[in-house]
Amino acid sequence: MFSERIPQGKLVLKDFSLANTEQLDKYDIGVILGNALDNAIEAAERVKESKIVIELSAKRKGKMLLLNIKNPYSGEELKRDYNGLPISTKTKGTHGIGLYNIRRIALKYSGMIKISTTEREFILSVMLKLP
Repeated sequence: MFSERIPQGKLVLKDFSLANTEQLDKYDIGVILGNALDNAIEAAERVKESKIVIELSAKRKGKMLLLNIKNPYSGEELKRDYNGLPISTKTKGTHGIGLYNIRRIALKYSGMIKISTTEREFILSVMLKLP
């Protein structure tokens, strides 16, 4: 899917380990990674660069699991809703709920998400407290 949508793209796993996180529901991890990567790929499709790199890291720090997804970003200002999450550019319905689902799961594990941007990069950080 990644190479079909972004043939010149590359997914880099940097310091990626889910070791000792067995107490987390694998479905929840799948929802986080699936939605985050889908959003990253969609954003990268809108960037006009010859080489696209999406970086994914996951590491345990004490009783916390830290996930970071970095992708190229067009630099346009994010419009945010009343919850502080970026407003989706997709038509409503079942689209545009990925970040809400990620935040819902983070809160389930007494964690949080942080979204930051630079002129050329979008960064999603997800912190989960291990039970």
